[in-house]
Amino acid sequence: MSNLEEGLSAYEDSEFGKAFQILMPLAESGNPQAQKFIAYMYDFGQGVDLNWAEAIKWYRLPAQEGDPFAQNNLATLLLDEFPEEAIKWYVLSGNQGCPFALETLADIYSGHLSISGMREHQYRDDLKAISLYMKTAQNGSPLGCHRLGEMYAAGQGVSPDFNQAVFWYRKAAEENYEPSQKVLATAYQQGLLGLPQDEELARYWLERSQKS
Repeated sequence: MSNLEEGLSAYEDSEFGKAFQILMPLAESGNPQAQKFIAYMYDFGQGVDLNWAEAIKWYRLPAQEGDPFAQNNLATLLLDEFPEEAIKWYVLSGNQGCPFALETLADIYSGHLSISGMREHQYRDDLKAISLYMKTAQNGSPLGCHRLGEMYAAGQGVSPDFNQAVFWYRKAAEENYEPSQKVLATAYQQGLLGLPQDEELARYWLERSQKS
């Protein structure tokens, strides 16, 4: 077993102090995988004191080498103070299919995600948001499905379409996504979204939401 494998094995076994001791020399010698895991440990306080400045430092190295998850995590730590740089990293990560980056970008473009110091609608782009939510939804993301439901219901970036809204809410609800289940429960209870009032279906979705 190589030192890298030993370090990653210790990390997977939650032996974070041991993992840190093994992986840090590898990270300092330029190993991107070791750098990413050192960043994780600083990011979440695993085996070391939580230190976001160090996490940013170590995420940045594998991110520059093209690691999509390092790019996503780096972006998340930069988002409040450096939103434009963060968005750049989210785009690079999302272009490689990282679902977290795609969802966060879509939330930024749709206005669902508030960023400290950001001017209202500074990054708003409903068409980009719809495209990204659609991509994540087609890859099985319940959040993406739910957000599409919201946008079709509100006519945000698309023409209002209750049929499409219900379709996407239902896809998310079937994946046990509680917010969508509650939307459907309320819609059937009150006859919203073009649905008939149906106490039985309202109760069905409410009960499922309580189990989610």
